[in-house]
Amino acid sequence: MSAVQVALVFYGARLAHRVNRLVDKIEKDIEP
Repeated sequence: MSAVQVALVFYGARLAHRVNRLVDKIEKDIEP
């Protein structure tokens, strides 16, 4: 696996984690 692929996987994982947290926050705001 090349360094570029490693960077893309790492960035994708961070981005997915951030989106999941954002969705959780929005759901809590909609249905407390």
